[in-house]
Amino acid sequence: MNPKTWILTIDGESVKNKKTYTKGEIKSKFKQHTYQLTLECNSNGRREFYPTAKRYQWTIGAWHCAL
Repeated sequence: MNPKTWILTIDGESVKNKKTYTKGEIKSKFKQHTYQLTLECNSNGRREFYPTAKRYQWTIGAWHCAL
């Protein structure tokens, strides 16, 4: 990925107006915010999967508090 040519495209089924932004546009058009959030993995409880999921089979506790 080349940072000079990187773009973000917002598009899809629910998007009324497709938009694209360069990295520079994102930095200049939008304020920066910092939040402390707790994220929980949507695949919490991998031990219950059938067929079983690969790698570590956690039961509960797949979450992280990030800044």
